[in-house]
Amino acid sequence: MGLQAGGDRDRRHVSGQKRSQVVTKVRELEQRRDAGTGGVAGRTYTVGVWLDHWLDHIAARKVRPRTLESYRSTVALHLGPGIGKQPLTKLQPEQVERLYAQMLATGLSAATVLRRIAF
Repeated sequence: MGLQAGGDRDRRHVSGQKRSQVVTKVRELEQRRDAGTGGVAGRTYTVGVWLDHWLDHIAARKVRPRTLESYRSTVALHLGPGIGKQPLTKLQPEQVERLYAQMLATGLSAATVLRRIAF
């Protein structure tokens, strides 16, 4: 899969009952590696964990404090409870659409929902 942060090789292991299953899993790993979505070895991030990382390490350096506070509020009130426990690699557009519909059902306007989801 490449190299880890410390310079060691990042090796992944898969298993299956048949050789064809193993070959399929290895190809999936290779595709994720090539697409840059392989993730960190041994960790499966959830949407909530990724959002926290993004807020602390990426957004904090790029936006003003008040904007960051607004982002944190949106994550805590809407995104975290709605899709935060979903594994990041398995997040589907339909799940975001369901969250959008749930937020509309609570009485929020479409503009507010879009602002909160698409920050």
